[in-house]
Amino acid sequence: ESIRGEAGLETFSLSDPPADWPDGLIVINATSAGLRPEDEPPLDANRLPPSAVVFDMIYNPAVPAMVRSARAAGLRAANGLSMLVHQGARSLEIWSRAAVPAATMARAAAEAMAELG
Repeated sequence: ESIRGEAGLETFSLSDPPADWPDGLIVINATSAGLRPEDEPPLDANRLPPSAVVFDMIYNPAVPAMVRSARAAGLRAANGLSMLVHQGARSLEIWSRAAVPAATMARAAAEAMAELG
């Protein structure tokens, strides 16, 4: 069942996505689909318009299924590593009451993920 909210937010069943995607579409995967390298993406990116942008909250593996699918379809896509870093940086700022170098944390996180393969 599709639900359309006042702010332009629309939900739908993954098994029955709408055919008429709106302009400026941003797809966010907040499911656990993609945590394992063998997982299938929760949504077929080939069904998205060419202007769609995909964000997958998963950061390990570095290229989760939804990001892999979106990039194969020629879409811009990102994983959740930046979200993890910025949540961590903000939490540390709150607890320490000190400025936190988020860019340095992002580089370290990217290097650590690269080492994991």
